Amino acid sequence: MQIRPDIYIALDVHDDILIDRFVGRRLDPLTGKIYHIKNFPSENEEVKSRLVTRPDDTEENARSRLQIYKQNVDAILSTYFSILKKLDGNRSKEVVFKEIESLLTQVQKEKSNQEALGLIRQPKYGHLKELHQAIKLCEKALIAADPTVTSLGSQQEVLLPSFNALHITNVKSITCC
Repeated sequence: MQIRPDIYIALDVHDDILIDRFVGRRLDPLTGKIYHIKNFPSENEEVKSRLVTRPDDTEENARSRLQIYKQNVDAILSTYFSILKKLDGNRSKEVVFKEIESLLTQVQKEKSNQEALGLIRQPKYGHLKELHQAIKLCEKALIAADPTVTSLGSQQEVLLPSFNALHITNVKSITCC
């Protein structure tokens, strides 16, 4: 099974803020719930009294993990560059989550529109978008055994002989031969 993401969201956060978030985490050993001493404090004194710092939540571990992340992030970002959305993660979690929700809603709408038009997984770049549309319009001709001419509009047509090769001469004239 091949999974292709629709969007890659990267939160851009200053190192000092990440380290503070990391070392400020606290664990409630009774419930397993994670708190933060500044950003997400416990509800009451009873819970607060039993919170512990996990042994690996140290500044040294945070800096080490950041170093590993920085060594590997470029390979990941370059792989997903066409669907990458960078967000400022230094803002409040409410603002960041609202923006993430908005991006995901937008992706969902675009995907629904593409499905409705039969353009699932259509490339997002102009020349590829036109190529994809041309190939989708040629679909019947591409799988036919006999030569077929398919109109692509008033000035475009596709000719597909039995050996099923597609030749594109330019954006306005597409010929299958």
